[in-house]
Amino acid sequence: MTEDISYPDPLNEPKMDSEPDKETMDELEDEIRNSEVVTSSAKRVEKPFIDYHRFGQFGKLLRVKGWVLWFIGHLRTPESQNFSQEISSDEMNEAKIALRKCIQR
Repeated sequence: MTEDISYPDPLNEPKMDSEPDKETMDELEDEIRNSEVVTSSAKRVEKPFIDYHRFGQFGKLLRVKGWVLWFIGHLRTPESQNFSQEISSDEMNEAKIALRKCIQR
């Protein structure tokens, strides 16, 4: 059983014959005066994944960054379950580039 439901057309509704009364206007003004404006903002603060100040030598930092990137890369690809590999020179170059980007920020 389907019923035809008719909705009022807001564009064709009759206009109000008179202005709102003073009491209604006073209530609206009081509501506006008593309302609070709430604003918020967020700032994205990126903390480095590795605390670079803990490393005294650039080579050690580079190897750690390389291993972190290697590990993350192997987590994303399920077919590479062989974790006994070594870091390739390409992965070390990616680590060096990533460290340069962190330094330039």
